[in-house]
Amino acid sequence: MMKLAWVTDIHLDFLGDAESVRFCDSIKKAEPDGVLVGGDIAQAVSFESALRGMEHRIQKPIWFVLGNHDFYGDSVAAVRERAAALSREGRRVWLGAVEVVELTPRTALVGHDGWGDARLGDHARSTVVLNDFFRIADLSQPDKTHLADALRRLGEESAAHLRRVLPRALERFEQVVVLTHVPPFREACWHQGRIAGDEYLPYFACKATGDALLEEASRHGDRLVTVLCGHNSAVNFRRARFSMGTPRGIFASSKVSTKSGEVQGRPANRCGQSQLRSGPPSSEAAKCGAGGSPDSRELGLPHRYPLLKPARRSLDAPSNNGWAARCSSTVLDGQGDVMVMPPCGTFHYAALVPETFGSDERRMPAKDQSGAAAVCVDDPLVANRLLGLHPTLEVAESTLSLASSGRSRANILQASFEVDPGVLGVPKPGDVIHALRTATGDLGLSILRDDELLVAIGAVTRLPLGRNVSAEGGPRETAWPRTETYVDVTVHTETRRLLAGQRLRLGRYHVQAVRCFQDGIPGSYESFAMSLENVCAPEAVVRSAELLTRPHAGLDMVPWGGTRPGPEIPGRLKAFWARILRAVKQPIAPDERPLSSKPPARR
Repeated sequence: MMKLAWVTDIHLDFLGDAESVRFCDSIKKAEPDGVLVGGDIAQAVSFESALRGMEHRIQKPIWFVLGNHDFYGDSVAAVRERAAALSREGRRVWLGAVEVVELTPRTALVGHDGWGDARLGDHARSTVVLNDFFRIADLSQPDKTHLADALRRLGEESAAHLRRVLPRALERFEQVVVLTHVPPFREACWHQGRIAGDEYLPYFACKATGDALLEEASRHGDRLVTVLCGHNSAVNFRRARFSMGTPRGIFASSKVSTKSGEVQGRPANRCGQSQLRSGPPSSEAAKCGAGGSPDSRELGLPHRYPLLKPARRSLDAPSNNGWAARCSSTVLDGQGDVMVMPPCGTFHYAALVPETFGSDERRMPAKDQSGAAAVCVDDPLVANRLLGLHPTLEVAESTLSLASSGRSRANILQASFEVDPGVLGVPKPGDVIHALRTATGDLGLSILRDDELLVAIGAVTRLPLGRNVSAEGGPRETAWPRTETYVDVTVHTETRRLLAGQRLRLGRYHVQAVRCFQDGIPGSYESFAMSLENVCAPEAVVRSAELLTRPHAGLDMVPWGGTRPGPEIPGRLKAFWARILRAVKQPIAPDERPLSSKPPARR
């Protein structure tokens, strides 16, 4: 009997080296004979190195297909050519470059990437905009008609491959496993515990591959076809575990079987798994039962985005009543549904710089400004914030750190991000520092003195900018095609519009647009650099804004139970670290053993 591990939508380019090692070790610990990777491995520049690293660590053969994210930054043909070249190296095989893989004398493996091919749902009226349309060369089209043609062409390529290889596999083997990225059936495309609506189906299901599978299955009535797919990462979020502020291992979790051509519902225990039992086609309406997302601790599957609802633009979800995950038709700021992380992964803190602030004391208490204290909902996804309601803020030479004061309403132990030392040298006693993380994972930082803006970087449209400065992103319309995005900056009564890459002098402020907001799922906020003249070097502010354009905005997070490199917190942890430091100089007596490194229990 052969044992396979199946992972999908792993987005390894968003993991650090240590996290990648832990992820691979979790697979290796299961002792599989091989690994199936269902796409969204990394991006165009990094998927090859990611697969090589996986294979080197796990020391087992890997069969993979490519997901839409794997083409980000290049063309489909170029990425597939490199995937085929990678397959020729040995134990990392792209299934689009081979025909039938014999797993056992009774079971074979075939597969191809698949694509949301605009054949299901209502592509013409859909207002959904994906990052794919901007970051994949083949999909950067002038209008929806040309985009539909490109999507259908990609779907047909996958279907043609399956029509070629599947009959050969079904003739020789009793069971065939089909690995693909995009769900091939409407019934396997789940969102918020139900089949996705017509707005999202054009980009989250591949009808062409589904038709090919049903056609071939109907010709081989005694064979079993099992389909493994991913892509729909916005499913059933309430069953996901949240770690370090973002959910891990959230995947499409429906299991669909066809018998006599009918799609029937079955409870799911794996992600996006479909079974096709061949038989004569039937015109009876398809049905599908609800499935559940797997526990991330069991699968150890990291995921990039804490996505909850398909996005029409980058917007924050409300932190109080009407949280987007609770209903299917919430309208936010008149822009429609959004796909973002829940409030527990965000923060907005303000800290008053104390009189004792100086070279020896760089810490200060901070307080939540998002309104979380007024949330009366017994749901940690809504009531919590990433570092609780009263963290400690520390300004180091080139890092701004936030440490939670306890587990109460906090998701992680500590978070920090890099800022140019020139910016972190600005705060003086009496100033107010605002730090926030948006629901798209972007960061912002502003420093105010007597309600006058000194410095602002990152997501400035979400930051307090003082009495004389404001910023608003645009355009607000949702018409296709999208016009170029911009930010309107106002100083006193003068307003100027900046596109990405532009800079100007507005009153006494230096302003530069490192990046404007980007539509997508979940999209991203702008990253601006704004500084008052003679406060610090404009170059330092621009470099800080550039640092916030890195993946995850460069935010490093320490989970509960992790190593704390930053400031101490009160209670047993403070005593624990004090004893560890003393142990460096002298042995620990038997009656003075270190306290448990576990965080204090919730009071």
